[in-house]
Amino acid sequence: MGAETSSLDTGQDKELVGNSPTQRNWRGILIALLVILVVSSLIVIAVILVTPNTRNEKQGAPFTFDDFINNRLPVETYDVQWIGKEILLKTKAHWFSPNGKQILYLKFDDSNVSLYSYTLYDENIGERQVNIRYPKAMENRSSVNPIVEVRVVDTSNRGAQMLFKPPDEFRNQQYYVTNAKWLDDSNILVFWLNRLQNQAIHTVYSIDSPKPTVVFHEKAVKGWLTMSEAYPLPNKKSYLTIISKKESDNEAWNNLVPTNLVDNIPTFITTEKWDKKAILAINKESMSIFYLGNNDDPRKMHIFKVKLDEVTSTGFSPVCITCNKSEECDYYTAEFSRNGLYYIEKCAGPGIPYYTLKSTVDDRNINLQDNAQLKSMVQTKAWPKKEYHKILIEREGEEPYSVYASVLLPPQLNKKHVTKYPLLVYTYGGPNTQLVKERFQIGWETYLSSSENTIYIEIDGRGASGRGQKYSRSLYKKLGTLEVQDQISVTEFFCKKYPFIDSDRIAIWGWSYGGFVTIHALGDEKSDIFKCGIAVAPVIDWRYYDTTYSERYLGLYKNNRDVYSIASALPKAKNFKEKKFLIIHGTADDNVHFIHTAKFMKALTNAEITYNAQIYPDKNHLISGPHTTKHLYQTMTKFLKENCWNGAEPEEFNPENSVKKIDS
Repeated sequence: MGAETSSLDTGQDKELVGNSPTQRNWRGILIALLVILVVSSLIVIAVILVTPNTRNEKQGAPFTFDDFINNRLPVETYDVQWIGKEILLKTKAHWFSPNGKQILYLKFDDSNVSLYSYTLYDENIGERQVNIRYPKAMENRSSVNPIVEVRVVDTSNRGAQMLFKPPDEFRNQQYYVTNAKWLDDSNILVFWLNRLQNQAIHTVYSIDSPKPTVVFHEKAVKGWLTMSEAYPLPNKKSYLTIISKKESDNEAWNNLVPTNLVDNIPTFITTEKWDKKAILAINKESMSIFYLGNNDDPRKMHIFKVKLDEVTSTGFSPVCITCNKSEECDYYTAEFSRNGLYYIEKCAGPGIPYYTLKSTVDDRNINLQDNAQLKSMVQTKAWPKKEYHKILIEREGEEPYSVYASVLLPPQLNKKHVTKYPLLVYTYGGPNTQLVKERFQIGWETYLSSSENTIYIEIDGRGASGRGQKYSRSLYKKLGTLEVQDQISVTEFFCKKYPFIDSDRIAIWGWSYGGFVTIHALGDEKSDIFKCGIAVAPVIDWRYYDTTYSERYLGLYKNNRDVYSIASALPKAKNFKEKKFLIIHGTADDNVHFIHTAKFMKALTNAEITYNAQIYPDKNHLISGPHTTKHLYQTMTKFLKENCWNGAEPEEFNPENSVKKIDS
């Protein structure tokens, strides 16, 4: 083929810029100046586009994988055991009476509960079978759960025991005991919950008589009940707990309520339309109650105080003792002494955590731990910038609602850049749980954002806690639907909001329930936003999970087979043909059994879909150990870089162009 040429014939050559001042071609001069101006502008624009916005902040080296896996920036905590404080582990179910003469305890009989077996691969003796009692939701038996009894034994006479039977409403059905407490040396308080976990009864017993006195009866507005701890009040005539205060047919908020043991009338002492998290302590001298609440922002947590003798006064309102104290702290917890006179105030973030010993009666305080070393080390690192978002979701035919999300942006990212960055969404999504909190965090996500230039997003959609029962109970009998839709919708929102997100490199990952959501999102028939995913120890079929959890959110299997079928992740396998997928599980997982992953792997194989798998022999649900944790995160990182990010290496990191930013 000959060379193709083109020409522009003007008839004669005209001088654009003449040598003689008397014969200047002003038109040519203007054209030349215009060309120079345009070229200069393009150069300036190019420089702006490739120059990170340092905002005069300190620069540092990236947070590396070794920093993460070896915990080189440890967050120091401060734990204390108060003198005289009763230490009760959640795995224990016995309580001494105040005078120490009797023991209240729960007796469990699991002889009728089915056995689950798994194999351990012992280096010395070979295979070894382990059997555990595990009630599965699919079992169609009336006595699938352990039988629990409430008993009191005299410490001076082991043969002198008394059995306290459940209230009449629960006599001929399976039930749970969620709380038991001594009110004084002669009376005990027991919280009973039916198997469906939507009806609770509080009863009081005298150790001289096993006959129950019902003092409180609660039924769920929708879905299930969340049980709280009980605190006997100083007057010995009431106990304090947290229950839902109904505002409408489908809305209720967790509030504090003392229940009178004489007239059995609960009177709420907090009434705000935001959830109270937990009761911390009661100062019997000042009659002050301390509790945790989010103050109408689920991303935050604060310490509140209310005085019982002021509750009936005009214009009464609880006092927030940690609100607006510091921009560095908006998420608090606390540990109180037994008498409620002193407490350790624990600031969890968003700034560097610190711990302070304080008095409830005056302004005395002692700094216990300020994490100065961590603060100094953070200054040397290129820290990801963290943003918090509240996003309004509007769909035709649906009531608008909002979701919360947190976003980690790589240190060197400039929102005006033309550079595209990969996105990884971390999900959990289980009912009444929460990821997005204004807390200081260092983890795998820090490494990915700082060293691998990955945008990392966490999303709390429908079903999340801290926003009232209408929101948290929206997942009732709908697992694998609404919470999955919100992960997809919010990811699509950020892709439109941030042009620097690479739409071809978007992945999602999760552990346990998060693995369940990951598979549903990756296999969604209507959306292709996620191209890649990692599921660690995922729940696949709720029939194989334990009764307590499955029945709380899905009901009894025999009455809700269609609900369990919709929630199952197995049908999603056929939609993985164009996806890149890694599934991970430990063979000794006694929580989410290996059968879940085995069944999904089988479904993928039957659909002739290739996938990646990493199995950890003898590892439980945590998949942890001296070498295992490192191997796990190396495996996931390698999969992301080589499969999800299409083998593309991140831009070469230049510490001089980095931006250090602590949680904001």
